[in-house]
Amino acid sequence: ESSHSPANKEENGKTQQLLHNLKYRGQQSIGTLLGQWLVEQMKTSGQFETIDYVIPVPLHPKREQERGYNQVSTFAQALAQGLNADYDETILIKTKHSSSQVSKSAEERWKVLLDSFSLNKTKCLDNCHILIVDDLITTGSTIEACANTLNKIQNLRLSLASIAITYSIFR
Repeated sequence: ESSHSPANKEENGKTQQLLHNLKYRGQQSIGTLLGQWLVEQMKTSGQFETIDYVIPVPLHPKREQERGYNQVSTFAQALAQGLNADYDETILIKTKHSSSQVSKSAEERWKVLLDSFSLNKTKCLDNCHILIVDDLITTGSTIEACANTLNKIQNLRLSLASIAITYSIFR
């Protein structure tokens, strides 16, 4: 596959298979491996040296119980370790359970995700640099909803990392 085309555009592309194995087959070591690889790329950019917290996009507790884990956790943990940042999955909480977003349009996703997250302010996060981490960005609705919630923090600097991104958001 060309490095200029999205790896998961093809129906059974390599990236799609990796994400499927990570998300549905419990192969969490994939997240660790990809996190270790990406953190080396991030270090060379010099833009992520001030990360205070790395947080995964949270699953609703019901979804996490069904799956047994959050597929983003090992990826985010590897990034936190490599960036010498704190990993914290308690800062952002998913409060609304929703059905799978796979077949929904961008507008439908946004409506479902609106007000789906809340901030657990157990510690002062003002003036922090937070790296929010997801496995796949399709329409950007999940990340936007998370960012809207996190932007309640004073003087927040927010960065994003993802394992993959689909081509559709650029159309």
